[in-house]
Amino acid sequence: MSPWGIGNRMWTRRRGFDWAVRGQGGRKFTTRVGTGAAWYKQERLAKGRKLAEEACIPSCRQFARTGVPSSLRCRIWANSLGLSNISEKQRAYFQRLCGEVEQRKMFTDSLVGSDVLWITRHRGHARSSIGGKRCPVDHQASGGTRGVHQVGSDVLWITDDERYFVFEENLRAVMLAFTRDTEVQGACSCAPHPALHGRGRDRNGANHGPFPPNGVVPFRGLVLYAAPLCYVYPAMEDHYFVFRALYCRHFCRLHVIDASDGLSAPALPGLCASFESILQEAQPEVVFRLVSLGVHPLRPAFSWLVHAFVGFLDPAQVRAAACSDKRQGRSAECDVQHSAGMH
Repeated sequence: MSPWGIGNRMWTRRRGFDWAVRGQGGRKFTTRVGTGAAWYKQERLAKGRKLAEEACIPSCRQFARTGVPSSLRCRIWANSLGLSNISEKQRAYFQRLCGEVEQRKMFTDSLVGSDVLWITRHRGHARSSIGGKRCPVDHQASGGTRGVHQVGSDVLWITDDERYFVFEENLRAVMLAFTRDTEVQGACSCAPHPALHGRGRDRNGANHGPFPPNGVVPFRGLVLYAAPLCYVYPAMEDHYFVFRALYCRHFCRLHVIDASDGLSAPALPGLCASFESILQEAQPEVVFRLVSLGVHPLRPAFSWLVHAFVGFLDPAQVRAAACSDKRQGRSAECDVQHSAGMH
């Protein structure tokens, strides 16, 4: 048991990670076989289409617990996040953010661009020592002199990946607009880190607000949270608002240790403790082998959790894993167990 009072399946389920393990759709490793497979697929499609039209948030989240057919993910995911219909006002808001990017360059723009290029052009140069899987090699927190180039390098990093390079421009536009969005800081379920505030006034006489305007200092790997959505939302406006909702509700918890949000425990330490508990139960031989080699079991898996498995699983696997727990927008308990078994 960890010092946070967490680390077992019951904690994981109380935190909202419980999902229907049986009858999963959209997962290759749980594909149904037999004469009922075609019926099950058609039944799921029919029910999903009905829910997509009704746009009932609780029903869509409940439906997502057993997997969402790929053709319906766009609508079911958006419905689950309360974004059933992106209004013209919201689209205009996104365009205004893009306009601000063109009108005013910021210190953090190079950080966004390098983050995108990091995954689309340079990420292939490094491989994980675990199973030869490609993965990020820099897990440093935001800050320091490297922060100046972080956003740009993240874009560069992800766009060299053969799975994401075609989305370079979309990712760049979405991530740069994200840095200008003043609504992000107030919408985040927990503060990723203390906001930076400028001193003095701007040329219009107004007090300087947080920097960057969204209150989130870009860090290596931020673009990973947005990358898989490129396959689901071709329109940048839809992509942006779904990504923003996911980040503000859930992803912001994956790179911060904060017990001040009033919940029973912070998400990241809880995920780490749950991973250890599940791994010991599902793969005790792996735990014994790692310990005998002097490797803490969490060490190779920490980046999987922080980056929501993006960059470690194929995009199709990431989307299948996400849709099975889109009710909460988090990686499911079974995904942790499955990844532990694979590696």
